[in-house]
Amino acid sequence: MPLPSRGVSRLTELGYDDIELPATPLPRTVDPGDALLLKADTFNLSWLEVGKPVSLRNLLASAGRQGQSPAEAARRLTAFGCPVPADHPLPDTPDTRDIVLIRTGPGGNGEWLEWGAAPPTSPRG
Repeated sequence: MPLPSRGVSRLTELGYDDIELPATPLPRTVDPGDALLLKADTFNLSWLEVGKPVSLRNLLASAGRQGQSPAEAARRLTAFGCPVPADHPLPDTPDTRDIVLIRTGPGGNGEWLEWGAAPPTSPRG
């Protein structure tokens, strides 16, 4: 596993002086799966932004892609400078179906719930 600080040093040597770094120290090591954690849950190739809070949707999608628990994914994302709200408890067990629970409509329709939002109630017939 490469050291993130070595990667930053090498990029600087190659002329990249505008590297966006988190306010906290970089993790001691990284592995290839960390890239999938940092990918935003969108249809195009985009990445989470350093310093910008991670949405619940992105956290659950990242955890599901990696087979990690939401709590584990939150710790890792925070270490990379993508903060996760600390005032919301997260499960320590992985479940790839978590992302489905925060969608307000059936079959992939509807809005994504955010941190602290009340889940929708289903009509009773």
